[in-house]
Amino acid sequence: MTEPFTPAASPFRILRFAPRCLSRILSFGFGVLPALVLFVLAGCGRPVDPNEPQGFIQAKGSDTMVNAVQMVSEEFMKEYPHVFVAVTGGGSGVGIASLINRTCEVATTSREMKPKEIDMALKRGVNPKEIVIAYDGIAVIVNRNNPIDELTIEDLHRIFTGKAVNWNQFGGKNLAIVTLSREVSSGTHMYFKEEVVQLHQKDSQEEFSKATLLLTSSQAIVEEVAGNEGAIGYLGMGYMSDRTKAVRIGKRKEDFHPPTVEDVVNKTYPLSRPLYAYTNGEPRGIVKVFIDFALSPIGQKQFVETGFVPVTEENPKSESRNSKQIPMTETEENPKRLAPGSGVWSFLPVFFGLGLVSDFGFRISNFRPRRWLQRRVGEPIVELCIRLSGLAVVIFVFMIFLFLLRDSLSLFREYSLRDFLFGREWLPISEPPHFGVVPLLLGSILVTFWAIVICVPLGVGSAMFIAEVAPKRLRTVLKSLVEILASIPSVVLGFLGIIWLAPVLRDTFHLSTGMCGLTGSLLLAFMALPTIISISEDAIAGVPRTYREAAFGLGATRWQTLWRIILPSASSGILAAVMLGIGRVVGETMVVLMVTGNAPVIPRSILQPLRTLTATIAGEMGETVGGSEHYFALFAVGLVLFAITFSVNFVADLFLRRARK
Repeated sequence: MTEPFTPAASPFRILRFAPRCLSRILSFGFGVLPALVLFVLAGCGRPVDPNEPQGFIQAKGSDTMVNAVQMVSEEFMKEYPHVFVAVTGGGSGVGIASLINRTCEVATTSREMKPKEIDMALKRGVNPKEIVIAYDGIAVIVNRNNPIDELTIEDLHRIFTGKAVNWNQFGGKNLAIVTLSREVSSGTHMYFKEEVVQLHQKDSQEEFSKATLLLTSSQAIVEEVAGNEGAIGYLGMGYMSDRTKAVRIGKRKEDFHPPTVEDVVNKTYPLSRPLYAYTNGEPRGIVKVFIDFALSPIGQKQFVETGFVPVTEENPKSESRNSKQIPMTETEENPKRLAPGSGVWSFLPVFFGLGLVSDFGFRISNFRPRRWLQRRVGEPIVELCIRLSGLAVVIFVFMIFLFLLRDSLSLFREYSLRDFLFGREWLPISEPPHFGVVPLLLGSILVTFWAIVICVPLGVGSAMFIAEVAPKRLRTVLKSLVEILASIPSVVLGFLGIIWLAPVLRDTFHLSTGMCGLTGSLLLAFMALPTIISISEDAIAGVPRTYREAAFGLGATRWQTLWRIILPSASSGILAAVMLGIGRVVGETMVVLMVTGNAPVIPRSILQPLRTLTATIAGEMGETVGGSEHYFALFAVGLVLFAITFSVNFVADLFLRRARK
């Protein structure tokens, strides 16, 4: 007779019932409970008036306007609770490209669409409708310790084209000028280029100075100017800060005006412009409701509170520059979209299905087939799955290569392969454009090299200390800290680089700016350290203990044992750790985009601003229209990056095979 089960008699026998209990819990959790919750929510929801605006609006584009448009959308959603408005930035070019690609309903821009962009939109069946929703002035800011208070448009032209390089040329201190700009996807960048760099001359070929730093946001410009006495930048009035000083601007001497609302309204400030919203054809449905709200007193109040100038009767809204109108379907005019809570019934079968699948899965996991069935059926199936998984990886990589190659070849039908591989200028929005990859390639190589020089000795040394020298308690603490370091997001490290590391390096090495290659290398090395330390420590700890005992028995010291016995034995694992760290460095995007300055020049020193391959793709892909020359050029850059990473992995594999032999 079997002894009755009691927890006191056998505390571990309850584990026999764990799979069955877990199956029941998950079946209820995935299926029954969510279904009941949705049932209650559906019953409690109030009926939605079919005449009430409902749906989703995506507004995308100008970083200058993003805060104001976000405030407008919040007030709009209070007024119309069944319409959700998502607002994102990225630059005016990003908004225009999204409108052309039909991935947004409203494109917010701080510049007009170019004729080239309008033609491309019309070819894709998109008819841009231009609407002025506010006015803005571009403020030129300097450090508060800079004695310069007034500059003419001609002075700004000389500064941002590199013809003037020292503040003493304008009566200031003997200090090098550091020019700051937004990235090329910014509408503010395009407007400033046309009005200041090219002096509003359509046939001008002038470009920003190659030493100009391209920063990712207006706030980044504020941070750099506030901490750098020689810096000068520009931004929308809504981003002006007490930490910097806005200079008065004049078209000629003795006619200077500050960037104020009054001067923009009176059109006396020379760098003023409209702010636009573009839609696909005449606004209809919920898009029209949103645009009308933005132009209403409540909507205009949000623009005023963020530092912009409202649309007035003296500044009427502009009409569409295109006479051709694309007919809108009934769905586009009055989209029948679900209001929140109106479609919850459709989720009930999904949750019930998840519950049944989870229950079936746990029943299968508890099934114990006979050994002959497991050997003849189970093992071949597992082996086939493993082979198919490996084959799938190879196919995916090959398909990625073909995809990159196909779009890259589209560029070389119109642009010379030689100019791409050996060109020394990357100017994608100039006329004609230049897509020379040399400065980007050298920037990536320089940043990666110094990051490896920093992180490999430090990482391997830290792994040796943790595995062989540190006491047991300290070893546990250090391993936990390494795992925590690996979880820090790269955008957080980039932010710390802008706020703290860049100023420290600037003051330490007496640089004109701390946004340089060394800042990026240090942060990349920091990001690669957890990978190198963790895998190297596991490789060192995996060396058999008998090796150590034999070495000590022959009279070797701890250092001799570690250097001559342990490291050679763990060399294959350490090499794998180093190569994984290099892969992390080469593929990193956000950090180098934020802290290296993004100057597309051939770097001659790690202390100079530079731009990498990954930063170029991330910074410019959002603004490109599918099928454009710039779009294909970025795929060609991606192909170069793919070739580099493939070569690194191939060489690493050769080294690993040699080390194992």
